[in-house]
Amino acid sequence: MPRACCFGLLLLAAPWPVGAEPPAAAMPDAAQLEAMAARFAPVDITADASRLPANERQATRRCSSSCSRTRARSAARGCATS
Repeated sequence: MPRACCFGLLLLAAPWPVGAEPPAAAMPDAAQLEAMAARFAPVDITADASRLPANERQATRRCSSSCSRTRARSAARGCATS
């Protein structure tokens, strides 16, 4: 391999010095998190599950039930749920 190509591969393989931590991303505060969450709206999803196999209908019911319980626990803690 030509020397210039090897040098280019070396630069790509080590974007920061060995042993150094990559730059940390700043964590958003509560107001920023609320603003991010406000972009999303809850949506009612409907589907005809009668054509699914029995095991997939059962899995769908369990997922839906789990989601409902999670929302109920969040509401009990005072978390904002739409």
